[in-house]
Amino acid sequence: MGILEIKDMSLSLNGKKILKNMNIDFWQGHVHAVVGPNGAGKSTLAATIAGLTGYTDFEGDIIYNNESIKNMRLDERAQKGITLAWQEPARFEGLTVRQFIRAASHDSNDNIEH
Repeated sequence: MGILEIKDMSLSLNGKKILKNMNIDFWQGHVHAVVGPNGAGKSTLAATIAGLTGYTDFEGDIIYNNESIKNMRLDERAQKGITLAWQEPARFEGLTVRQFIRAASHDSNDNIEH
């Protein structure tokens, strides 16, 4: 059993089935990669796991730490640490990288290495 499990997930967008009966286990302490050609559903899978608007009406389940998150809102998933890191990150004028990372951490007193 993984830290994150995708069980029998299927999702259709605009009448086209994008994800079809997916089953994946992501194990804690391991590095995983989801690879495939453009249009294979990688971003759709990520958006569905994160709970983005338009990606919540899917079949199957998402289990995180032995708990279904299928019906959790986006903010509830984010509080558990489930979010997306964009290729072009958000920019916050006036914040250093250290301040940005510290602001996003669970504990604002975390030491950030130089």
